[in-house]
Amino acid sequence: MKSLLNWRYYVIYALLAIGIVSVLAIFSEEDRPLAQWIEVRVYLALIATVSFYVMNRLRIRWESRGEIPELKSNE
Repeated sequence: MKSLLNWRYYVIYALLAIGIVSVLAIFSEEDRPLAQWIEVRVYLALIATVSFYVMNRLRIRWESRGEIPELKSNE
């Protein structure tokens, strides 16, 4: 029940969703000129990389402070 009320989990899940949607969008089919196609893929890759990086840094910080103990426990 604690994990449902902990807002940190929602932040982690939102960043994970943004990253996954960006990665899936990289592999989508589009009819664009090559320059625009590459530009869109680069932006999507940057969005995915930044969201996964921020998610990981926040997870490490919150685990070290003990603010998300449910992820750390192996029970």
